[in-house]
Amino acid sequence: MTLRFGELFRRAISTTNTWVISLGLCTLFIIPFSWAEEDLQAPLLERIHLSDVSGVTPSQTALPLLRQSMMLSLQPTFFTPLVTPGRLKDVVPDSAALRSKGLSASSAWLDGKLKADSEVAFLDSTQPSWGPQQDSGRRMWRLTVNGMEGAFRYGASYRTAGKAYINAPNQSLREVWGEYVFGVARLRSSVGQTWNNVAGDPALLRLTQTYGRLGLALTRPQWPELTLTYTRASMVNALLSGGTPSQDAATDTVAAMLAYTRPLWQLQLASSYLMSDNRLAGARNTTGLLESFTASYRPWNTFSVTSSIGYRGDFDQWSGAHLQTPSGSLSLNYRASQHCYISALGGYSITHSNDGTTDVESVNSRALLAWTFPTMAFTGTPPTVAIEASYTLTAAHAAAPTDLQDVSGLVRLVIEEF
Repeated sequence: MTLRFGELFRRAISTTNTWVISLGLCTLFIIPFSWAEEDLQAPLLERIHLSDVSGVTPSQTALPLLRQSMMLSLQPTFFTPLVTPGRLKDVVPDSAALRSKGLSASSAWLDGKLKADSEVAFLDSTQPSWGPQQDSGRRMWRLTVNGMEGAFRYGASYRTAGKAYINAPNQSLREVWGEYVFGVARLRSSVGQTWNNVAGDPALLRLTQTYGRLGLALTRPQWPELTLTYTRASMVNALLSGGTPSQDAATDTVAAMLAYTRPLWQLQLASSYLMSDNRLAGARNTTGLLESFTASYRPWNTFSVTSSIGYRGDFDQWSGAHLQTPSGSLSLNYRASQHCYISALGGYSITHSNDGTTDVESVNSRALLAWTFPTMAFTGTPPTVAIEASYTLTAAHAAAPTDLQDVSGLVRLVIEEF
């Protein structure tokens, strides 16, 4: 009897896929809320395109069979965080900005029905150590697996980053989700957990949030999209070594969003209601309401304007205090020519409580004018001069009235690729 490696490999993958599908089905159909209680696109290696084929002859070796079963891709990754400080005088030069470098691996099986993506990244100028003394505080690692079977989609993800990493540091996340598409309806359920203090220091607090989420989306071409979501989350903040937690609360959130997108404009209306149940003795239960409306208009490719208004209201059930925060913003982006770019934004908000203890008014604005010169002989990228100006005002009108104003400006000259 001739043992066909390709057939065995296919059976193993099929068994794995069946197991993952079963896990996703459990995620989708078993109510998850009990859980809640407790960019150099330069590949390092050429892609190996592999697809499953039947009728393999015994003389074929294992490597061609393997190439007919999967697809593998490796490429480097680079990340520079977009930092927008409150004051222009606090802007850090690009040469001093933190960056990360890493390696990403992607693979696909079963004609693309099952895909996996993973990445390991370190801070730039940091040499990774693979020994027992590796500096995990400067490292990020993530793994994502996604699959589909007919109208059913499923997946699982895991990510953890050390406290010295630049993107979402000192945070870990794991999640399993399932989604079923039936006509215009899409039902999605997920369970997950997030926590900090990833190094497990027993002397520090760890905030752990376990959540379950169930969402229904109704989509149809040329129609508005409606999304309804219910989330049940449990938050515990305590020492790993034990003791009384400093926070122990459960939060229920019901959210709805209506979005309508057309070629020239987009409208979005969102509303959510939160109910917080604090379990510690003497802690206060609160409720909150968030409303927002966003509209954007883009009559041509070089001009766009976006406006938004919002409202947040919080109610303390113990004291009866109401905290209200209405807000509004307006932004404009305009490329006047191939060399000139103009951008401006402004925002205004008021935070006021009915007991008079809080009364804060905030104004912020920023403008940018950038000019790109023609390409010079000594540089491959044309130099750019940018002039920025910002103004912020924070006025507190409560017991001790204070006004804090800041006016700042910044001139940048960017020359790249000598």
